[in-house]
Amino acid sequence: MKNKIIILILLQLSVIAVSAQLLPGGKKDKFEQNKKLQNSDAIYFTGIGLSGMNALDDWGVEFNVHFGRLITSNFTIGINYHSLISKNLYIIEDTRSILRMQGFALQPEYLFWLDGYFLITAYGNIGAAFVSRSNTANLDVYDDPNGDWVLTTEQGVSFNYRMLQELWFSIEAGYRSSFGVNYESFENADISGMIFGVTFKIFVF
Repeated sequence: MKNKIIILILLQLSVIAVSAQLLPGGKKDKFEQNKKLQNSDAIYFTGIGLSGMNALDDWGVEFNVHFGRLITSNFTIGINYHSLISKNLYIIEDTRSILRMQGFALQPEYLFWLDGYFLITAYGNIGAAFVSRSNTANLDVYDDPNGDWVLTTEQGVSFNYRMLQELWFSIEAGYRSSFGVNYESFENADISGMIFGVTFKIFVF
């Protein structure tokens, strides 16, 4: 008799747990709310963000723009644009000559879905960047148009939170490597380093 009572209690708890998932706000409901985003039918996204870039033994600020498409429910491909906008990375100390760097990269990304509100991604990209110097941090002003094009690669992870159905907020951490650096007295390691960023992403269905 005692065993029957225990079994009945366990069955009742199981029914309650399953029913909770079907209620508004339950795990099933979260997946249903996010169903369109996990489909692969022509879902595009764009993002705008800022990153902290490690270079010349200091940290600078980059402006980033992302465009891409969800190819499958777990894979995206996109193009990233980045431009160094801060004024604190001096090529020569005690001068107004500051480092400028902007470029594009092709970025595939793999998505690990946690639930309807959170996902983790692993990404890698490869691209090219133009390295030069300037006396201003304006996006399109270079004092030396004969700078140097370098190859860049980046690997990292991001943690994403769905604020609205179409609006996501992400925090990224990665490492960027530069190759073929032949500008001023720079070496590859001078403009290679950690990248930390935040991005707002908008999905278009």
